[in-house]
Amino acid sequence: MTPELTRKKVEKKEEIIQHETNLGLAAYINPQEIFNQKAHDKAWQQLLTNWQNLDCLEIQYENNYLKNWWLTLPAMLKNYKSKIIVHGPTQKRDIANVDDQLRSKSLEENKRALDLTAKLGAEAMILHITPQDDFNLRISQLGRAISSFTELSEYIDENNYPVSLMLENLEYPKWPADTKEAVDLLKYLKKIHPKLTSCVDLAHLWHNHAALMPGINCSSQNFPEILIDYIVEIDSIAPIRRFHFAGAFVDKKNDIHQTHGAPELNGKFQNTESFYIMPIVESLKIMDEFIKMQIKNGEPNADIILEMHLAHQEQEQILETIKNYLKNQS
Repeated sequence: MTPELTRKKVEKKEEIIQHETNLGLAAYINPQEIFNQKAHDKAWQQLLTNWQNLDCLEIQYENNYLKNWWLTLPAMLKNYKSKIIVHGPTQKRDIANVDDQLRSKSLEENKRALDLTAKLGAEAMILHITPQDDFNLRISQLGRAISSFTELSEYIDENNYPVSLMLENLEYPKWPADTKEAVDLLKYLKKIHPKLTSCVDLAHLWHNHAALMPGINCSSQNFPEILIDYIVEIDSIAPIRRFHFAGAFVDKKNDIHQTHGAPELNGKFQNTESFYIMPIVESLKIMDEFIKMQIKNGEPNADIILEMHLAHQEQEQILETIKNYLKNQS
């Protein structure tokens, strides 16, 4: 499918109804700051109370699931009415690791995350199918990942959970890193788990093409075409139900790679030979118009989670800025 055709499909203005795209935040508490159930409950209750009116929410829970502290979360969210998705645990977990003990423990924690997903009435759990880098043995790593994915899918079926696994694109050498890898992998996984859906992380996709994948030279100018092609191709296999979005840049001179920063709307930063930045305004436009097309077509629609490694109050301010920006563009 050519970029020209996909752009027309996403951006045909007369076919887009007026609809405000739902934006939300990723709820995360640093597990290193939590040492007991009381501190856990206090921190999570405060955050979830502050964010109870968000249009959508993602639970990024990185405490040890095997301690069962997570069991208090459903009560904290019992009055939350909007869309929730749980993000599977990734810190020091690896369902594709060559170490059988680590892989087994990681699988058990992901199963507890699926239990949480079901108890919250959430529609999906986002999965990093290869959470850690393996530059030398990517193929064998993927084989172990698919085996673990199969076990998680079977766990969902055994418990009759009305939830899906949602695959997120990751940064190279993790899987999947580009459109071809995503298409091939999603087609295979869909046979294992027919309810499979997709989470598109724009910063990951941009970073791969900007700096990480072998033989790739950065060109922020062509990223909108790359994004459109990626969206259309994977949505036809595993429907897109969530976008992750943040500010992203690469500073080659100082070897700084940022993929979870604040999105810059006013063009403050410019691309140079040694500084690359993900195009923010064009990326927002593409996501917004794709979601409106989903609404028009009567499909369950995606939303946008701002996944930023920033203080909670700063995240809230950025969320309001972007919501107002999209509202003014309607």
